[in-house]
This record gives sequence, C-alpha cells and structure tokens, in this order.
Amino acid sequence: MSVHDYSRLESITQLSLSDVCFDTLAPPDLESFEYHRSQTGDKSKDEQKYKHRIGALDDVHRAVAPFAPHLRILLHKRSDNDVLDSFVEMCKASDISDSIIIRCDIPGMPPIEASGRHFFSQNNLFHVQREIRTFPWIVGFQFEALLHNGTLHTEDLRALFHPVRKLCTERDESYVDDLLRKYGEVLRDRPPWESPIACFERIKAKYIQPKLAISIFRCRHVTFTPTRILFEGPYATQSNRIIRQFSGYEDYFLRVDFRDEDRLQYRWSREVDGASFVRERVGTTLKDGFKIAGEHFEFLAYSSSALREHAVWFVSPFQHPKYGFVDSTYIRDQIGDFRGKKLIKQPSKYAARLAQAFTATEASVSIKRNEWEQVEDIKPASYKEGDTSPNLFTDGLGSISKTLGDKIWAELCAGRQDHGQTSIRPSAVSLLIYTLSQCS
Repeated sequence: MSVHDYSRLESITQLSLSDVCFDTLAPPDLESFEYHRSQTGDKSKDEQKYKHRIGALDDVHRAVAPFAPHLRILLHKRSDNDVLDSFVEMCKASDISDSIIIRCDIPGMPPIEASGRHFFSQNNLFHVQREIRTFPWIVGFQFEALLHNGTLHTEDLRALFHPVRKLCTERDESYVDDLLRKYGEVLRDRPPWESPIACFERIKAKYIQPKLAISIFRCRHVTFTPTRILFEGPYATQSNRIIRQFSGYEDYFLRVDFRDEDRLQYRWSREVDGASFVRERVGTTLKDGFKIAGEHFEFLAYSSSALREHAVWFVSPFQHPKYGFVDSTYIRDQIGDFRGKKLIKQPSKYAARLAQAFTATEASVSIKRNEWEQVEDIKPASYKEGDTSPNLFTDGLGSISKTLGDKIWAELCAGRQDHGQTSIRPSAVSLLIYTLSQCS
C-alpha cells in the first residue's frame, strides 16, 4: 500500500494497544509488487513498471472495499520495544505531520472500541440489493448512491425503505428521485445528533422540485475508481441528438467516467504498470458493462469533448413503441451505415464519427425532406477522378437561407430565460440532421 499524497491523510488513530486506524480523505492507492523479484542490476530497468495498481488487498477485502474506505491494521507485539512507538517513528520518517497522529494510549485518553457489525456482509448486501430492485429504477439509483457513496450503511438504508415506498404511492417517481438526491447532499452536513430518518423527514417537509429548461435533461453520472463505484445526479445536462430522438427514455442513458480515488484523472509514477490496470478496470467495464439496481448497462459511445475527461455514454436496452428493441448496437447503426467502408476498419475514426451525434446541442426547428438538398463538395483544381482522399474545401460546411436562419434563432431565443435579449446572434450555425430514413 502506498499513499502518494500525504495531504489526503486526515489522521492516524490508535484503537488499542495493537491496532492502528487510517482515517483518509480518499481511499488509499493500493499497489502490489513482488518483493523478492529478480533484478538485472540496471536501476533504470529494475525500477520500471514493477508495481501494479490493485483494487483490493484480497478477496475478503474486495467485498467491502467499495463501502469501507478506512483501513484498520493489526500490529503484532514485539518483545524488544513498543511496536506503536516504532510505527510512529516510521510515520515521522515519511514526513507525516505530528498533528494528524492521535495517540489513544496516553494516560487519561480512553481507547476507541471497535466491533464488527457486518453491515456489508454478503448476506446483508444481497437482501438490500433485492429490496432495491422492487423500487422504480430511478429511485433504486438513489438508494445505490446512498450505499456506494458511503452516506448510509445497510441498516440505515433498510430503515429508509418503508417511508420512501410510502412516498412513491403519494408522489410521482421524478419527485422522489430528486428528493433522495437532495437528501444525499444534506446527509453529509447534518448535525451529529440528527438520525438519518429524522433528516429525511426534515428534507421531505420543505422540498420543492425544480423545473428544467428546454434542451435540458436529467442526466445521471457514474464514476468508476480503482476500488469504488460512485453515483451522482440527476443533474441538468445539455442534451444531444440521440437523447432527443429517444425523448421520454432519458433514464436509460448514463454518463460514465473513470477516475482515480481522489476524483482526478489517473496518474502514476514510472514504477507503476498503469496499462495493465487500465485494461483490467476500464477495459472490463467497457466490454462487459455493469448493473445498477437490477438494470444492465452497456457501452454506447462518447463525445469528443467528454473523452478528454475519460467520460463515455452507457445505455440500458429498452423497448420503444416506435423503434422496437433499442440497445447500443441499434443506436450506433442508425447513426450511419459504414458497412463495407474503410472507416469501419479504423476504430478511432469510426468512434469519432459516432461521437458527432453525442455532441451537446440545442433543439431548434424541424425541416422536411423536400426543404433541403444534398450538394457535392467543392474540390480543388488539382483533383483527379479516383483520388481516395482529396482535400475538400467544403467538407462539413453548407449554407442555409436567411428565412431558415431567422427561424432557428427565434426558436433558440424562445427557450432562454431572457428570450435572447442579452445574446449575440451568431453568423454561423452548426446543424445536426438525421439520416435520410428518419427525415420526412
């Protein structure tokens, strides 16, 4: 185990004569390496990529690692000197400040008792997950957030099931979803004397659901770290062409990103083999998907701007009254038919083309098939018939009439709070048009 940034360490507390508890701002970075590994004598080679990032110490720790980021270490006593004194000296040698080392073995300081409650035992987690699946999915998402984000443990969550189920019969699902999201935020700062149930009743008594503007939808976010899965939202997010096409089914889409334990982008030193970790943690999630509240989500695509933040889109298959069974393959196929094209054999370029459909845009006006036409690109004078990759002056560019431009601007201003009075009218507009089969 290594903690690369000691500022992430809140305190080191002695529990008893032989226990040490690490209270951290974020879960520690866990690394493994072979201690008695063969070496060549060349330091530049021997100390390169010999460490591996791991998500758990062993299989037992793996079961509780997503829910319990704190570490309690048992120190074996030695006859020659006090093991705790030796441990404190090693902490100081590692430049850990004395102010965050709390000794509980000094006279007058009572020891901190610790006992196993089995909150996250396999049996408790099974029963809680089974109960969560009986709620509407958007409500189940919030229960998963309360559990995985470390806000409530399984017993507190069970106590919340009954009042939330009663609320689901009195109000619509969207209201309960927003209320639980707000409840999760308030729980972090609630007074220590207030119970989770009392906090829930306090928030419920005065909560008012906000309204969303046009071209905004409620997007849920999931973050994968080396040891945890974190849930956030729903947040008001700019929509895109795909989301608007499946209006009313936005809850089946998720924004997923991959981060380190401190919510920053992955980073590691030259001694760590980061590529193997990315293949295991990120690659497995992209290929196999994951489940939330009983619903399976699979990788869909990404937008170019989101990819820089290691964020992608996932979708859960659903039945649509117009399009039938919709899954990730169906959505990618309807964006464009690239079968038999060279592009399909170039994954990066193919994914970049798909990403254009997921670019955040505002909905404006609809035009019929007879109101637009397809024209040839303007080619350079040196262009010859048969060129496979000519430089096209108008690639991705076109022109629209002033009348259509006026309609688009009027529609965009109608959806803004100030009706466009403080906005500057653009001289160019980016248009995303459906495929020919979808235009009428």
